[in-house]
Amino acid sequence: MLPDLSVVITTFQQPAQLLKCLDALERQSLPRHLFEVIIVDDGDSPATATAVALFTRQLNQQHGALEVRYLPQPVRRGGAAARNRGWQAARGQIVAFINGDCLPQPTWLANALACFDDATEVVTGQLWLQPPYADEPLGPDTLTVDPVSLLSANCFCRKTTLERLGGFPTTVTYSRQADLLFLTTLIHQSVPIKKSKDALVVQCIPVLHDLPGQHTQPLTEGGAATDEQVVRQFWAQGGTSKQSLPVHWAAISGAVMGLMGVLTGGILMAMTGFGVWITLSALFGQRECPSIQQRMTPLTAVLARLSTPFIAVYWHLYSAIKYGVMH
Repeated sequence: MLPDLSVVITTFQQPAQLLKCLDALERQSLPRHLFEVIIVDDGDSPATATAVALFTRQLNQQHGALEVRYLPQPVRRGGAAARNRGWQAARGQIVAFINGDCLPQPTWLANALACFDDATEVVTGQLWLQPPYADEPLGPDTLTVDPVSLLSANCFCRKTTLERLGGFPTTVTYSRQADLLFLTTLIHQSVPIKKSKDALVVQCIPVLHDLPGQHTQPLTEGGAATDEQVVRQFWAQGGTSKQSLPVHWAAISGAVMGLMGVLTGGILMAMTGFGVWITLSALFGQRECPSIQQRMTPLTAVLARLSTPFIAVYWHLYSAIKYGVMH
C-alpha cells in the first residue's frame, strides 16, 4: 500500500542532528503506515550513512513498520537539488520537507495532513528556532519566525504541484535564495499557501560562523559582543542579515521614486529611481546567485532578481508584525 505522505529530509554532514530528527519522526502520532521517510545525503558522508543504517536496524528490531530510504548524493549539489531528488523518489501524494537539523514535534505530520483538502496544494507550518545557547527546544530562549523565511524547513506540497512547477530551483547555491525563488514561483503561478501553526518544527540554529551575513569576532575584554548577544541580534531581525535588508529597502525606494517620476512627468526622477532599483537588484542578485542560472530563461532570471527586494521585505515585515520575535 502506498503511503499518503513522504517526508524528505536533506542533510549534509550532521549525523548526530539527523539521528535526533529521525527519532522525532519515529515518535509521530500519525500511524507509521501512512508515511515514509526519505533521507537525501548531500555529499554522501560515510558517517551519515552509518547513522541511518544504525537507526534503521534499531527500528526494525524494536518497532518496525516505518519505511526509511537512504539516497546518497555523491557530489554535493546543494539543498535544492537534494530536495528535488527526494520528492522525485517519493511515493506519497503529499511531500513534507524538513532539514536534518530540525526536530518535528509529535503531532507535526498529523496536524499538517489535516489541513489538506482537495483544493490544498501547499501548507507551511510554524517554525521555532533554538539558539545554540538554549538548553531546551521549546524553552524560554526559543525564537519564532514566519515559516516562509525558511520555507524548506517546514513545508508540505502535493507531488503533482512540484511536478508542475519543476520543484526547487537549482540555479542558486544559497539555500535561502532557493527558497525565495521557489516562493516567487508559487506566487507567480497563483498557488495558495495555507498555514498551520499546529504543524510545529524546531530548528537548531547553527553556530555563529555558519550564520549568513555574520562574521565571528574574537571575544575580548574590551566589550566585544558575545556569541549569544550576536545570535539574538541576528534573529531579532527575523533572520535577515544587516547587509541585505538595507539593500532591499534602498531598491524598493528607488522603484517608488521611479514610479513617482513617471506619474509626475519627472523624467530625471524616473530614470534615477528605476536606475537605483535595477542596479541594486542586479548587484545583490549577482552576489547572492554566483552560479549561472542554467534552467531559467534570461527574462525569468531578471524578473526574479527585480522582485527579490519586495518579497524579502514583505515576509520580513509579515513575520515581525504577525508573530514577532520571542525571546
